[in-house]
Amino acid sequence: MSKIVLILGSGPRVGEATSAHFAQAGYKVALVSRSIEAFASQDKIHIKADLSDPTAIGAVFQRVQEQWGAPSVVIYNRERGPTPFFLSDY
Repeated sequence: MSKIVLILGSGPRVGEATSAHFAQAGYKVALVSRSIEAFASQDKIHIKADLSDPTAIGAVFQRVQEQWGAPSVVIYNRERGPTPFFLSDY
């Protein structure tokens, strides 16, 4: 079973540093940002999404699930106010 981290709100500072940490620990990394360019490789995917839209969050989880399976770790690092959601919804 693969170790997978999903970082919701991956900016150039905290998101990238967190990504590097988990990648070094052997995790597959899924980064999500509204300004990031979409990209995929064997161990890393970038998903462009606006996390203020609750339907976008569901689509992100679906994309990661289809690519690798369910995330082992989810980090919610959104810049602006919270958009409530429950992992059990996805």
